[in-house]
Amino acid sequence: MIYKYLQKHNISKYFEKEIIGYHIINKTPIKQSLWEIININFLSSVLQIYNYDHASHSPGIDIQTNYGSFSNKTSKYLQRKNYFFLSSYRLTSICSPLNVQDPIIIMQNIFRKNQSFDYYSILLRKKSKNIINYKWYLIPRDYYYLNPFNYNWTTSYSVKNNNIIGYKTNEINENKMMIYFSMSSQLWIKLNISEIDKYLISETYINLDEINFIQNYSQLYDIIYYK
Repeated sequence: MIYKYLQKHNISKYFEKEIIGYHIINKTPIKQSLWEIININFLSSVLQIYNYDHASHSPGIDIQTNYGSFSNKTSKYLQRKNYFFLSSYRLTSICSPLNVQDPIIIMQNIFRKNQSFDYYSILLRKKSKNIINYKWYLIPRDYYYLNPFNYNWTTSYSVKNNNIIGYKTNEINENKMMIYFSMSSQLWIKLNISEIDKYLISETYINLDEINFIQNYSQLYDIIYYK
């Protein structure tokens, strides 16, 4: 099982070193396609990386390894909230304002697309002044709240003109799914942090005032080549 394997090989050490290494020179929080690069870097210390695909909105695998395939995502804590929103793939070819489908079609397509990978590799971040807290989760694709068939789906309507603007589900323990036509029919998932704590692999805190001592890449060059 991948969780025991990662723990046995001390993946938390490589995760923390990679995050700290990045912030030695960068103050910008890690998100989006940058997470994919960093994820590959530290995973390759303990896993065999067969294939990867950076910065894709297509459904499916971002990283293929000998212990399964990952779909990389980042998000941030909402202030004083116990949940976050995850942006997933776009469903433009399945539904749009001109192509409103029965919700069962939407559920079938989401479920089918999720079969193309094994885990969501999620980096969650929270910034307070100059301190960033990162949490890395590895959530299996068959996790209850990622299964579209566990929700009741309905169409969403505009308050202004009553037009159909997408789809939404009921909320279960602060978890739900949504699709917005205005955002290229992108699937959004709301997840309760308390519910996924069992999938937390590692976390670290970064104090930018203490760690960010290299200001640019030319300074890094001088440190390496002109000691």
